[in-house]
Amino acid sequence: MIDFSALGTILNISWLDISLASLTVFIGFIIGHFAGKFFGKLIRNLELSHITERLGLAKKPEWLVEKGVSLLIYIIAIVTAITQLKLIPFVWTILVILIIILAIILGALAVKEFLPNLIIGFYLRSVEHLNPGDKTNLLGTRGKIKHVGVLETKIITKDKNILLVPNSFFAKRINLQFTTNLRKKK
Repeated sequence: MIDFSALGTILNISWLDISLASLTVFIGFIIGHFAGKFFGKLIRNLELSHITERLGLAKKPEWLVEKGVSLLIYIIAIVTAITQLKLIPFVWTILVILIIILAIILGALAVKEFLPNLIIGFYLRSVEHLNPGDKTNLLGTRGKIKHVGVLETKIITKDKNILLVPNSFFAKRINLQFTTNLRKKK
């Protein structure tokens, strides 16, 4: 059997403090749930959904208010419980570490998407000599290249649709045909 009394001794927290903090979180989650439902119904009765349709929001306003109010009360309950346990410095340290880890992960994901597009963008401009005005057949869709950017290429189809194609797409597709390359082969 695991003895958790050592944890309370190390952090200088009594079982009464832990019980009160747990009760605070429990009551806060109940209040947050019902307050969110109440404010969601209040907003639903005001019939504001036509405004969000005009703004192009996918979610209805009552859903946004319901979740927002619930989340706010949940956060208040958790912060109150942490304050009761006198764990503010400990929690801040953990939060800072988690934020740093999250920033590293997001940075790695951004670089994963950014670098290939950047490298291939320079390759398309310098080696392939892909220029505005060149005609292309992109997986069966014919169009004219409007702009070759560092990260993406803008193509206008016969139907006047604009395609923004990430430059990394060109590295994955071997059988693309460009009129500039066809002219060089003749």
